[in-house]
Amino acid sequence: MKVNLMKNQWQLAVALSMIFGVIAAQAEEYVAIQQANIKQPPVCPIAKAQDHRQQPIELKQIMFDDGTQDLAVIAMDERQVKTTKRITYHQHKQAGCHFSAVAIARGDDWGWFLVWADEEKAYFTRLDGEALVFVPPKKLPISHVTHIEFLSNSAQPTMRVQTQQGATQLFISEDEGRNWQLLPEQ
Repeated sequence: MKVNLMKNQWQLAVALSMIFGVIAAQAEEYVAIQQANIKQPPVCPIAKAQDHRQQPIELKQIMFDDGTQDLAVIAMDERQVKTTKRITYHQHKQAGCHFSAVAIARGDDWGWFLVWADEEKAYFTRLDGEALVFVPPKKLPISHVTHIEFLSNSAQPTMRVQTQQGATQLFISEDEGRNWQLLPEQ
């Protein structure tokens, strides 16, 4: 009788371990499925450069303390303290990338050219290199921009802009980035 009781306990223990093994495997599978269903935050465009001291400077979308998401320039000051200068004031509260393209380029010894695009329009401004002060942004005569880059091999400031439709346009500035003109197609 004692042998049967031990045998039954052993069989019960084996059965329980099998049941718990199946439950654990199902739980692991459930967790894996749930993790796969979580949407990863989008990787928003970032423009990077180096200042005259070879310190990094970035133009990118960040979340501010009030929960809004806008573009900012992040640079290091002379004391090696990270400085953040807000560039846009759209007050986006919802998650996601609100800017389809961003670009930054050094403008001689005075500062930076900044260009960015949202869903519909593209904008530009100039940013003082030391004080991080910028003039009010102006609109470029182009829409639905997906990519912006500055060309470094030209005598005058030049940028290449690509649209959702696949068109590529060149813009040139004859006044150090205060205004940009669309170059005629070659």
